[in-house]
Amino acid sequence: MGLVLNLGLAQLEIGELDAATESLRNAVLLGGNHSESHFDLALAYERRGLLADAEREMQASIQLNPDQPDARDALGVIYAEEGKPLRASAVWQGLVREMPDYAPARTNLSLLGSQSGSQSARVGK
Repeated sequence: MGLVLNLGLAQLEIGELDAATESLRNAVLLGGNHSESHFDLALAYERRGLLADAEREMQASIQLNPDQPDARDALGVIYAEEGKPLRASAVWQGLVREMPDYAPARTNLSLLGSQSGSQSARVGK
């Protein structure tokens, strides 16, 4: 599974989104209980604009490992992109409450508060 996951990450990094998605789907199939595979597949789906798929995979990643703030933050981004600002805000507020120094959630909350309905927040990377 590790090789397939690394291949998918490399493909994602260079922008080969279709190939990355396929590799990361295979990584999920090979190691379905590995939260990182679901997380990375969610990122590929999000970058392709397949937001419902991204949401599902990010939720699977969080279910497997709830102690990953980056996945929770990314789920907030996906919600914002889906036009679900209340859900996004709730995710980020929860992160800020639990981890006051977690900058990406604070940044995304600020962006969400300053945006019109036509734009969506992005993860601060």
